[in-house]
Amino acid sequence: MPELRDKTKSIARTLVWEDVEPYLLEAQNLDIKPKITDALLIELLTYLDVETQDDLVFNMLLDGGVYTIKGKRFVFSGLKASLSYYTYARLTNNLNYDLNRSGLTEHNDQYSLKTEIVQRKTMRMDAVSTADAYMSECLHFIKANVDRFKMFECSPVRMKNNIRLRTIGD
Repeated sequence: MPELRDKTKSIARTLVWEDVEPYLLEAQNLDIKPKITDALLIELLTYLDVETQDDLVFNMLLDGGVYTIKGKRFVFSGLKASLSYYTYARLTNNLNYDLNRSGLTEHNDQYSLKTEIVQRKTMRMDAVSTADAYMSECLHFIKANVDRFKMFECSPVRMKNNIRLRTIGD
């Protein structure tokens, strides 16, 4: 979902896309995919490769919006918002580090203070919590439109409080 960088808030002016992209792909494959299933992720990625993206339900899943179920209105932020926070959570653990021939080093000069591990953990947990909340909204939207997202029903994996339960047997 490369167009994510155009739809989300800026993290830092000095970050280049090539540094963020590996974390985005990790978040997409390790955080998003287990929750929405391989089939739906493939469908979304295929949809994003099409030149004219005119499917209103897919656009709403990606960008968020307002929808109605049984007379009740719901608003959600969309899958791109969730993905951006999962990506940010992965970045917080790795931004100050560089792997080179000397080993793993932390960028720290006379003008910067070392970020404590507790601060990074707090930032990561906050970002993951926000991403999970946005993802929960997306899953609610998917379940409300299950007729459009038939590929979502076939998943044997269900997520609950970051515990992965697999269906065994029939």
